[in-house]
Amino acid sequence: MAGKRKGRTMAERTFSDWHSFLSGEKVPVKLEPLATELVVLGEVREIVYYSDKGSPGEYKAYVHEFGSADRRDMPLLLFDRHNGALIVMGGKFKITARGIVG
Repeated sequence: MAGKRKGRTMAERTFSDWHSFLSGEKVPVKLEPLATELVVLGEVREIVYYSDKGSPGEYKAYVHEFGSADRRDMPLLLFDRHNGALIVMGGKFKITARGIVG
């Protein structure tokens, strides 16, 4: 089955790799296909998010800066008007157990 690996979904595996503990409550989210036209809002230079990575229930702020000094590899912030979704796309980053890398 697509998205399954070792008895857990890819989302569950990514969650536990990221947080260093197993996911608890699951929140159903209905996702529609992305719109064919996305609005470019600008470059993402940094992102600040709050997570309980490594310590369930203990949230702290994480700041991640994107791109290199020449700004050639900056991700873009896009808006999908159809779904009301903000999307970070492009750039050279990935999500790993260490967090946002790149």
